[in-house]
Amino acid sequence: MAKQIDADSGYFVPTLNSMGYMTRTVDDPFTKEFLDFCKSVKGPVLEIGAAFGVATLEALKLGVQVYCNDLDPRHLEVVKDQATESQRNNLLLLPGEFPEKIDLNENCLDAILAIRIVHFLNGETLNDGFKKMHRWLKPGGRVFIATETPWMRNFKKLGHQFQTRIDSKMPWPGWINTREFESGDHAAQLPEFMHLMVPETLSQFALQAGFRVLKCEYFARPKFPTTIQLDGRESVGLVAEKTI
Repeated sequence: MAKQIDADSGYFVPTLNSMGYMTRTVDDPFTKEFLDFCKSVKGPVLEIGAAFGVATLEALKLGVQVYCNDLDPRHLEVVKDQATESQRNNLLLLPGEFPEKIDLNENCLDAILAIRIVHFLNGETLNDGFKKMHRWLKPGGRVFIATETPWMRNFKKLGHQFQTRIDSKMPWPGWINTREFESGDHAAQLPEFMHLMVPETLSQFALQAGFRVLKCEYFARPKFPTTIQLDGRESVGLVAEKTI
């Protein structure tokens, strides 16, 4: 495979393992906030589900030590090949499935980034993942997350049912069979199940793990294809802090 991302591949780059897409640029506010936070950290940070590592490479430019995780080791080889020789001294590749196959020391990280990855985790796995992230972070460390919501044009079938699912007290109302609810042409590049969220459901995972939620809100995705854009609530982002 090519060791560089094709500059003409468009805004979305399909992952090699059919687990969605990576954006070619850092353009969401929560990744930008993570990178701003990295300017003040002393210890290492972690990117979960980095794909081809756009955010990891930006963090490396700041001189930060980065644990770069992805399920597919082929993605991590691309990250390594794109890093400069000096940046590789701060790059720690961490292949494996989050959270089951990843473990780090307690209180070892200053920040964690997980962009467009937690919507692939079911409720039990995500509960475990938030507990692990809380354990890995130092007091004062922060987690930055962005994930997808039911308010996307290609998932409008779920949008019509989502409030009903909440009202009926479903524990994870956004956990869906992708083949049943995806009405666009993206299903072949997505896993069979996805976990779409709103601020109330995303923040609850953080609170249950012991985090203090600093911010949890919708944001628009103006660069997404028109087949996905809907009303400016396409994604939801979270910033949460470990206080003890």
